[in-house]
Amino acid sequence: MGRSYKSCGQPRRYAIGADRPKLCAMARTHRKLTAVMFTDVVGYSALVNANERVARELLEMHQRLLHRQLSIRRGRHIDNIGDGTLTIFDSALDAAECAVAIQRELQQHNATAPPERRVHIRIGLHQGDVEHGRGGVYGDGVNVCARLEPLSPPGGIAASSMVIAQIHGPLRAHFKSIGAQTLKNIAEPVEVFKLADDDVAAAAAVLGPPPRSGSRLRNYAVAAGVAVAVLAFGAAAWLKVRATSSADEASLAVLPLENLATEPGSAEFVAGLHDSLITEIARTPHLKVISRSSVMRYAGKPVSIPDAARLLRVANVLEGSVQRSGSRVRVNVQLIRADTDEHLWAEVYDRNVEDLFDLQTEIAREIARKIHGRLALPAMSDAERPTGSAEAYELYLRAISREENDTSLGFVPPDEPLRLLEQAVAIDPSFALAYAAIARYAAWGARWATYVDPTRVDGYVVRAVEAAERAMDLKPELPEALLGMGLARYWKDRDPEIAEPFFTRALEKRPGYPAALYMLSGVHDALGNLDRAVDMVRALLDVDPDNDQAHTQLTQLLTRQRRYGEVDRAYARWLQMSENRGFVESLQAQLEFYRSGDLEPWKRVVGASHDTTGQSAQFNLDRWAIAVYEGRFNDAVALAASHASELGWSRLAGDALALAGNRERARPYLETVAAHFRAQLAKSPDDHSALDALGQTQRMLGDYVGALASIERALQLSAPKTGRAPSASHFEYLMHRAQLAGAMGRRDQALVDIDRLLREPSGQHAHAVLRDPYWGSLHDDPEFQERVKSFLPPA
Repeated sequence: MGRSYKSCGQPRRYAIGADRPKLCAMARTHRKLTAVMFTDVVGYSALVNANERVARELLEMHQRLLHRQLSIRRGRHIDNIGDGTLTIFDSALDAAECAVAIQRELQQHNATAPPERRVHIRIGLHQGDVEHGRGGVYGDGVNVCARLEPLSPPGGIAASSMVIAQIHGPLRAHFKSIGAQTLKNIAEPVEVFKLADDDVAAAAAVLGPPPRSGSRLRNYAVAAGVAVAVLAFGAAAWLKVRATSSADEASLAVLPLENLATEPGSAEFVAGLHDSLITEIARTPHLKVISRSSVMRYAGKPVSIPDAARLLRVANVLEGSVQRSGSRVRVNVQLIRADTDEHLWAEVYDRNVEDLFDLQTEIAREIARKIHGRLALPAMSDAERPTGSAEAYELYLRAISREENDTSLGFVPPDEPLRLLEQAVAIDPSFALAYAAIARYAAWGARWATYVDPTRVDGYVVRAVEAAERAMDLKPELPEALLGMGLARYWKDRDPEIAEPFFTRALEKRPGYPAALYMLSGVHDALGNLDRAVDMVRALLDVDPDNDQAHTQLTQLLTRQRRYGEVDRAYARWLQMSENRGFVESLQAQLEFYRSGDLEPWKRVVGASHDTTGQSAQFNLDRWAIAVYEGRFNDAVALAASHASELGWSRLAGDALALAGNRERARPYLETVAAHFRAQLAKSPDDHSALDALGQTQRMLGDYVGALASIERALQLSAPKTGRAPSASHFEYLMHRAQLAGAMGRRDQALVDIDRLLREPSGQHAHAVLRDPYWGSLHDDPEFQERVKSFLPPA
């Protein structure tokens, strides 16, 4: 999540990558995740001894080839080290494709060259934390790569698992693991993958087209080429293309502001200012402004304005930089027309920190003038200023600086941002925006505590309600205050119907408000209004197209309704945007299982993943599910037991053992889980989610009577109100009752329930039911088989 609307009340299926590094001043070092490539000429000393002139010519040829491929694959040459070179890339995929292209070109040279003029090189690839500055790059990421390069076969490539994890599709299949290797002076073993000389041609054949460069000069060259094509194709076609590409002229993306300051806290200050500026510009009527979370992918990276605009589906882009020194701030901004790369407007502002509110409004007014041809926002009055204290505002900006892309929100206590915000409201007790932010962060704290430390839930909920009420007292129509109140009421009452009016009002006050759209999608989902939930999340993706959580929500909503064709289109759009392709591909492959019953695509995707970062937990869950579907319970137990210190994995270990018929071995795992949910129910007896989880655990322990009582109670508590459709949770509990009924020999009840589950949008899929061992007691029943197969989708 990491976005301001990602975790309250909604379980996450995955975690997005870590916070991206910010740009720093030229004179300062900074660290960021970087792909590193080392090359080295094989046997260069012997070549020099045989013929020094020829050796130099071959080295120069190698370096010319390298620079040509670097210009194509967005690499940057850092240094020559003897007969070797050090280069870096922002993308591990670019680095891998560049390395393959270099080796293939050398192969083609060697095929026609006399023996004495053939050259072979080794290439090492790694992705890791690298320090940039002082004219070079340093750190463990560079050191590991230097140790990898000698492991490469002549004419081939040696790559770490960190690189392979970022390569998708057929290229990855050509790299073969040689296991974990101990590298000199490197503390931890590194899994190494090799591409042999014999496999280079096949690997080169599957390379994608060269990426478009971020260079403005190259963009102009591309534009010139397009102009020639237009003249050849005809003016009518050009007008048609032009109209299609500019369907929404009143649209804008504000790229991350470059931080040019060096003083402590400046990066957080600039990031918070970026978020605040987007919020102010989004007040402009009839202007679509892309959410901060979607533009954060461009932080600290060279940007091709046309490419960014195409992906984000906007006509205009604002970019700029901020330099702060004490109480003075210099902001440099420029508005660019994306399809022509034309600079529509640029300005440099030198202001005091306390003038930031006026500055943001002024920028928003100028953007409105350039895009709409008129001023769309009035100047900010004193009453509209968020606070009269520059110190309080800076604390607020620092607190919200990572809100859009902090993956830990909802998963760790939000103590640090809450501390900053409490300081802000202590300085200015009338700071409504800060109170609204406290309500949001306290809601994330309640989510964290629910799963980790239930004794702290009430404290967070009380703080969320108090802060939201204070924000509403101060500014009852402030969108952030309305959102905060919706979140606070959700956690206080655990009733989405009570929270819904606050989110709806927030959206009315700020059309296109991403946080309100996301929460409304979740609320309508919980209330069983699936079509409305789909509408909300699609509207969210219009202003936040790179929001992985929203894409997940959309695809799961459509999958639950078995709208397979629409899901395919949704995945295609998601894959175009996402930097987490492995995760998206695993979901897409899971969809194929639901549609056709074929597990192989899903197995290939999760089996090929060597991810060691944010997606590894989800891939492990996928591997567990596949093992259970295939009846490989020992594999499922081994996988779950290795993580059994976590409550969820303890339950999965116990489930796999019980499904395998080994209930005694399962008991220690399951009793731990049951004790947790009994403690939770002692505190909240009507928590239907905890009741259902306890019932599932009781079933696996063999306590069918207790399980039925728990699940029936969960069904009663989650039953929809009159005129409402069942929620996803209610359908889940119904599925558990049907499975339990089958285990208890209550066949007729199970058949009635499964018929309803497969007829309504419950998220159950016939192919999965036929493979799922939780239904195992019914799999030999001819009527059950016939009924389920009648719901199989067309081949």
